[in-house]
Amino acid sequence: MKSLLRVVAGAALVAPLVATPSTASASTAEGAPYIRITLDEIVAWRTQESTDEIFVKISGPGLVPPLPVSYRVWPQGGTGIMPMDSRMCFRFTPAGTCPPGSTDVTSRSTAADAPVFSASGGPITINVREEDSLASDDDVLLESFPAASLTNSVSYLFRPDVFNQSGPDYQVRVTLSPSSTPF
Repeated sequence: MKSLLRVVAGAALVAPLVATPSTASASTAEGAPYIRITLDEIVAWRTQESTDEIFVKISGPGLVPPLPVSYRVWPQGGTGIMPMDSRMCFRFTPAGTCPPGSTDVTSRSTAADAPVFSASGGPITINVREEDSLASDDDVLLESFPAASLTNSVSYLFRPDVFNQSGPDYQVRVTLSPSSTPF
């Protein structure tokens, strides 16, 4: 019975958490043909190696334009590898806050503004990679979420490896908002 309870509790934490819709009015967002996808934060609770670059890739059939987009989060500027500690939080929205227990290193990331993507429907996949100078095969988070028509903003929180104590543990938060135009 304890094993079953652990599995059920684990499944609840692995699944994306949908936050409360924002205060966007249904009248302004009704029938919006596009979805604005904003990357709010990435937290590296535990990394594989301390000398990796961190990239986020957004892909899916509904992206506008329909090409995958990669975004380099770490290190800041230039090329090469810089040390990275666990519990680093890269916050891309000014109003956001890093979760308790993490260290806000937003000023040391490459982001001046939140990475924003546009979609017109279909599933969207977010992929976080740790890439070092020797290999580029370190996918540490791969999650998909729906990008269907919205009338209010919705946030998704992904942290799939919270119970994996021997590997990387990353958390990503994205916000989906209705939009009348692509951007």
